[in-house]
Amino acid sequence: MLKLWVIVATDGWVMYTGAAGAFFDLGLYLLLIGSTGLGLRLTMKEEPAFRIAAVVASPVAFVVSFAVLLGIGYTIVSIGRAVVGNAVPSYLLEEGGIFITAVLWLVIGVTLVLGSVRRSRGVVSSEAGQTARVR
Repeated sequence: MLKLWVIVATDGWVMYTGAAGAFFDLGLYLLLIGSTGLGLRLTMKEEPAFRIAAVVASPVAFVVSFAVLLGIGYTIVSIGRAVVGNAVPSYLLEEGGIFITAVLWLVIGVTLVLGSVRRSRGVVSSEAGQTARVR
């Protein structure tokens, strides 16, 4: 998302170099790491061989979802440009899918973090209730 801010701030002049390029690389690597963590998290209670397969397959699933979302973003921006004309900046054709991907994976990450925090709090409170009953 920071890459998009740099591109908007420079009105599309800086897209692949400098801060925009660095933020793209950083974001891509973090999304790959995050998707690997997602694969690991989803298979936490599974057999080790299945967990290893999920860890290997999850970055591939991310790349596939990235390609699909790039296509969806391109289509949405193309339709927007057809409706409103050239009022939509041309750099949004490429960046629309990147924005959709970033937002989607951010929502997935926040949902998983909040879900694990809620579960851990629930476990602590239920264990406290059991120890109180034992006494």
